[in-house]
Amino acid sequence: MLRGGFKPTHFTYSSVFTVCASAGSMEQGLLDAAEKFVREMPIEPTAAVWGALLGACRMHNNIDLGTYAAEHVLALDPRFRTLYYTR
Repeated sequence: MLRGGFKPTHFTYSSVFTVCASAGSMEQGLLDAAEKFVREMPIEPTAAVWGALLGACRMHNNIDLGTYAAEHVLALDPRFRTLYYTR
């Protein structure tokens, strides 16, 4: 995209993360790299981006990184509480 002169948007990042997380394409060892990428994105990550990372953490049972991602999701959009926390 960048080579073609296109600038990624929030939608671009959240779409890529969602697809990768849903397809199981993020391996356990790549979760830390994905988290670093999210933190260093040139635009502010949305709740959807953090939610995609959270989904990958759930798939790979990474509780520590999942908790970190969930905190960001909830800080950005408290409506996600009902998706991740059930009684």
